[in-house]
Amino acid sequence: MQESKPEVTVETAIRSDLDITPFIPEWFQPAWDFLSPYPGLLTVLLLLVDYTFGKLLKAVISHSLKKVTEKTKSNLDDRLVEYLSHPL
Repeated sequence: MQESKPEVTVETAIRSDLDITPFIPEWFQPAWDFLSPYPGLLTVLLLLVDYTFGKLLKAVISHSLKKVTEKTKSNLDDRLVEYLSHPL
């Protein structure tokens, strides 16, 4: 007997009725309730927050690594940290 696979359409692949409010922290719930009717704005804000957090994390790690490599006698690790902190 051959098993039939359920048909996947755009409507079933993107579930707009998915409720994730039980997973939202209480302190963020008022902002979530305000922004949830505007998914485009919510997406842009989340991307902006993620980008800012990534830049901040990169700056902290780069600064910490530079401080550690300044204490060594070798110049190779200084150049390596400088090379890794620039975009490709």
